[in-house]
Amino acid sequence: MNRSAGEWKIYHGGSMYRVFRPGDRILLCPATVDEIVPGDVICFRRNGQWTIHRAIRKTGAEIRTAGDNGRKPDAGWRTRTDELFRAVTVRRADGREFPIRGGG
Repeated sequence: MNRSAGEWKIYHGGSMYRVFRPGDRILLCPATVDEIVPGDVICFRRNGQWTIHRAIRKTGAEIRTAGDNGRKPDAGWRTRTDELFRAVTVRRADGREFPIRGGG
């Protein structure tokens, strides 16, 4: 992904269903661990795949994430070595756009 500017990506999956629907376009902007707060929706690589989940806990330089529909947190923590993006806007198939509410 482009680290210098925001980029639109298409959402697939169901782990964030109440926020996103399959086919939604999500505007992702580069972010650092220091900029992320619990409640933010972030995009990161997990097992070689891009994943969009919510930051649920932060301890210093580590962030714990989970899908809104998940019962357990994701395995591992996001750290300063991870490439992170904050989800800021969602565009539905009908063209309507909404800001993504986060923790900040």
